[in-house]
Amino acid sequence: MAPPAADPLLGQQIEGYRIIRSVGHGGMGVIYEAVHPGIGQRAAVKVLRPDSFRDPVAVQRFHTEARAATIADHPGLVKIFDSGQLPTGELYILMEYLEGEPLSHRLTAHQPLALAETLRLIRQIAAAMAIAHERGIYHRDLKPDNLFLIADAAAEGGERIKILDFGLARIAAPRA
Repeated sequence: MAPPAADPLLGQQIEGYRIIRSVGHGGMGVIYEAVHPGIGQRAAVKVLRPDSFRDPVAVQRFHTEARAATIADHPGLVKIFDSGQLPTGELYILMEYLEGEPLSHRLTAHQPLALAETLRLIRQIAAAMAIAHERGIYHRDLKPDNLFLIADAAAEGGERIKILDFGLARIAAPRA
């Protein structure tokens, strides 16, 4: 059996960030950890898979994801820094790197969650989604895998929910 092929993106530079490792994948893309060599800041880079790049619906969803999270702009939403296209044709989104766990992992490890923890998390989700809705952004794919828990001393309970993956979002006119 042949060893797996080396990932051609490892070591490449995207917007000044060097890709150092793959940290996850989804139906349409691969998520990489990247670091800016000059300042040491870490970022996540989501790259659309080459097979998805040929699908106009997947490409549109990818562009929607980058726009939607940026328009909504809330501490409870993943922050997008940039998006673009690699010389090889793949689309990418450069975003904040998050350390923590998906809510789906927490639910598996601690079923059921305590009522106080559940209410705290629901309040954070509702606050972020309220801002998104005011700005005409409708996520349409909220699920535990798209909700990420990170440490945040400023948030109630010492952690914050970050809402990810706006690929199925609908962008409408903001409410007046």
